[in-house]
Amino acid sequence: MNKWDFSKFMEKFTGLSFDFRKDPKHRMNIDEFEEAIYLTDLYFSFINIAQVDLTIQGLLLKLREIVLKTGVKGVIVDPWNYIEHKVPAGYTETQYVSEALSLIKEFAVITDTHVFIVAHPKKLQKDNTGQYPAATMYDISGSAHFFNKTDNGVSVYRDYTNNTVRVYTQKVRFHWQGKIGYTDYNYDTFTRKYIEI
Repeated sequence: MNKWDFSKFMEKFTGLSFDFRKDPKHRMNIDEFEEAIYLTDLYFSFINIAQVDLTIQGLLLKLREIVLKTGVKGVIVDPWNYIEHKVPAGYTETQYVSEALSLIKEFAVITDTHVFIVAHPKKLQKDNTGQYPAATMYDISGSAHFFNKTDNGVSVYRDYTNNTVRVYTQKVRFHWQGKIGYTDYNYDTFTRKYIEI
């Protein structure tokens, strides 16, 4: 993770911009900056990807170490395509993704940890209005197993014409955790915060 990724967390905590944007009032002051560093450090642990074996097995080994050391209850793998996917000889990509997701699910159960995977869709085609459609979990490069093997699936679609974001809940395995549907948000480009419409 680089300093600009870290700054995005700081902006979300303060509701203010890390660096100057359009209006100087949108920028955090030194006290807000210090508080944001404190909160980010308190609630997040980061992995330096230059110092980790980025295969599924290597990443899960490192994550297990962090969970045992810090007691974290949530892990974000962002993005999926940063993992070194070493597909074994004789495997299809679908078989590999299925096995990789099974290993992640096993890790989540054993460590009592929620794992979020951020995966980007394959190239989508524009519709007859010239807009890209919202991606589904079946649009993720590699396999339909991203839908089949996950407990919950969400797709985020940003409409750049009106700067709104629609968050689609596309899968909920257990009904008490939520329901299929969507929620609309305005996206504040200065603070990177989402405001429910």
